[in-house]
Amino acid sequence: MNDQATNGGNSRVLPLDAIVILLLACSLTLFLLWLAGQISGNQIVTQLPDFIVKGFGAIWTCLTGTCVSVLLALLRSSDSPRPNYIFWCFGTTILLLSLVFGSAYLVHGPASDPALDNQILVKLWVKFSQQNLPVLNFIEKYPHFRQPRQLNAGKDGYYQEYVDWPLTAQQEERVDVLPVRFDPSELVSSADPPITVCFKGNPHRPTNNPPLEVHMQCKEAGRCSLSSDDYGWAAECAKQAEANLMFFSLTPKVFAEAALEDDSRPGWRVPSLTTLQHMAAGNIIGYTEFNLKSESLAGLDQADSFRYEIYANGLPLYVDGLPPEDMREEFNPAKGFDFSFGIENLDFSGQDSGCENIQVALEFLKGDQTIRKLLLTRSYAALRDAVVEQEQPAEGVRFVWTGKYRKLNAADRTEIFALSTSDLNEAKRFSARLKNAHLSYNGMDVVGVLRPPLNKPQYGVIIGLRQSTGQVKFIFSIAVAKEILGWAQGVHASGSGIFRNTPFRYDLKPGDSGAGTMESCRKQSAG
Repeated sequence: MNDQATNGGNSRVLPLDAIVILLLACSLTLFLLWLAGQISGNQIVTQLPDFIVKGFGAIWTCLTGTCVSVLLALLRSSDSPRPNYIFWCFGTTILLLSLVFGSAYLVHGPASDPALDNQILVKLWVKFSQQNLPVLNFIEKYPHFRQPRQLNAGKDGYYQEYVDWPLTAQQEERVDVLPVRFDPSELVSSADPPITVCFKGNPHRPTNNPPLEVHMQCKEAGRCSLSSDDYGWAAECAKQAEANLMFFSLTPKVFAEAALEDDSRPGWRVPSLTTLQHMAAGNIIGYTEFNLKSESLAGLDQADSFRYEIYANGLPLYVDGLPPEDMREEFNPAKGFDFSFGIENLDFSGQDSGCENIQVALEFLKGDQTIRKLLLTRSYAALRDAVVEQEQPAEGVRFVWTGKYRKLNAADRTEIFALSTSDLNEAKRFSARLKNAHLSYNGMDVVGVLRPPLNKPQYGVIIGLRQSTGQVKFIFSIAVAKEILGWAQGVHASGSGIFRNTPFRYDLKPGDSGAGTMESCRKQSAG
């Protein structure tokens, strides 16, 4: 009897014994996996299958009731030798654990050191004054530039994106984020201030193998700091001022020719082409989609990115509110240069014989080193297709610059003409007189917009209204146009002498937004 008790491993394991051992071993295996997950911070076992939960629940119910007495009675009445359940249970548990981790190794391979991965997930929680969480422009700037991308907040309120990793205690990751405004263009005093994200590698990295993530909390137009629930892979930059100094010393300032002055001067906050394409048609007054495409790119085969600055009649455009140093895109010389941007009708009133002047300054870079600077210039008739122009700013570099007007509000198709003449000088004088009259309509300043010829050699001066954003609107719905026309005819009838002729209404026809047979505002230019 004693030999049987001490040498349970030689006892015969019956089918019922095997079931008991497997149930106990599986229970112990699951418990150990759960316990390991709690200790390490990784949820190895999150939820058990329903059949296991229900099965063990039924067994537990049975064991806590009359089944206990019945089972004890059977065991006591049995004369057959019993195996050592403790011995078999622990042996089976070890076998099951070996199978679990062996299968994981075969499927996933050896566990990698997270610090050796090349990317880390950054999760941002930003406190905004507005109730709805806006779309963010996410611009990874240092140590490697990455194309700006737009992020939406997740259901948990966090914005998340992968950035380059690993970082040392000396090397910093610098990211700027900026809310995207789905609003019409607006005259502003400067570019919008970004939210600054800056962190570096933590020399004391976590040892419990948490997810490779950096959690940061940010203030609107301010700086981000590590959240209280951050896992510890990263450390904050020592001083933001030092981080800014370090970054800007390594990043060349966007170049400025003599005519292109201070970056912080007043300009236009304009939606990017991506933003324009996602805006509701009722919120914008149409836009022109410009495209610059290369025909030859001699000397630019080493460039990997380019910066751009856009100027309309000398004023800078802050695309999505970004400062010029953030208006940068990746570039692959093998694929050629293909750059598109959109411009709404800003304060365009035809000040250059009915035309507007658009400039694009380009700076091609390899890393932080400037390879070449180019300045492209063209004329353009607002709210019309742009005539194809070939730009030759330098030897070996050639572009084709086109523009297509995108009319988004079909209801806006009526103009109010105050003058139509074949004499350009007469049109200029009348436009200036209308400006100096300081007329207003419903609280909006009245502007004389000089329009170049379309299909006939006739210049027109039409009535424009300066919006609160600074934009000039001169195409209206028929209902609004009738009201403006009634007002203008009343001013003419008053005998003020501002309008020499009776203003009249013109409804645009299909094709009027094209370049026209006259191809006005076509100027060949070089930089």
